[in-house]
Amino acid sequence: MNPLTSLTPASIVIMSLAFLLAFATNAYNSGKIFNLVTVPQPWLPYVGVGLPFLGAIYESLSSTGNLSGLAVVNALFSGLFALLSSGTGAITHNALSAHFELPKRTLAARAAKTAMKIAGAVLLLVGCGGSIPAPPPNLPPDVLGEVNCVSRDVLINGVTDVGQIAKDCTNGELAIAADLVTWLLEFNTVRAQLSTDAIATLLTNAKAAKITAAQSAK
Repeated sequence: MNPLTSLTPASIVIMSLAFLLAFATNAYNSGKIFNLVTVPQPWLPYVGVGLPFLGAIYESLSSTGNLSGLAVVNALFSGLFALLSSGTGAITHNALSAHFELPKRTLAARAAKTAMKIAGAVLLLVGCGGSIPAPPPNLPPDVLGEVNCVSRDVLINGVTDVGQIAKDCTNGELAIAADLVTWLLEFNTVRAQLSTDAIATLLTNAKAAKITAAQSAK
């Protein structure tokens, strides 16, 4: 008898469930599933692989009238096919994620590169020389105008309240305003135009604004 006769309708159902379970497990551990934010769990992949494998072996052995060498081989083949199904589910999720996320990352990278160039030009106008620090991550598409606004509030208007800067420049987004303020203060010539107290106040307020924004996002 050929060991592949263990591919019964029940084992095919198990392999299908293995595919779906691996897909869902990868989606959950990627940080988002069905647009819901998730907390990745390190033990989930082991469950996603182990359950189908053991389930396929159990189904194969339970469907055999007697426990023989051939029955064990059939059970191992069933478990192997369940593992292959799990791997296919994981690969499918990763491929789909790359398909949808890569364009977003490309656009974000282009926006960040453009923002860095324009922001550097803006800061050069106010006496900034030397290298330009890397911009903060996750810059919004319209960050160029926001950099101008934040620069004006900090360097010209003397605003140290990050909450006020957020209202003036980032549509109330505290985290973005805090990131941009912190980024500006990485420029030596920008720091040279501000007092020590102003720099300390800005950094303290930026840190507090990020904490407030993180708490509000929960």
